[in-house]
Amino acid sequence: MESTMAKKTTKKTRGKKVARKTTRTKSPAPAGAARRSDNWKERDEKTAQALRSLAESVVKSALSGREPKFEVPTRSASNTKWNKSRGILQMGSATNTRQLF
Repeated sequence: MESTMAKKTTKKTRGKKVARKTTRTKSPAPAGAARRSDNWKERDEKTAQALRSLAESVVKSALSGREPKFEVPTRSASNTKWNKSRGILQMGSATNTRQLF
């Protein structure tokens, strides 16, 4: 004997209302930010100069008929040193010479 009784529905209760988060306004940059910016500018200029120097040496050797070569740091475990004060591994001074062509 089958019963054709309707399924009871239950009313869901609403959860607790929570206030929306308010957005904070930006505070002025800390004093160290200006110094950091200067350090980044110095680093960028040093990097740009190194790239210019590399490009000039490649062009000079290519125009003189020699094989363009450049040196890259050796990426191996034997060429790493632990820097205790910073808590990081740093690359050593060993390099490999690579040919461009």
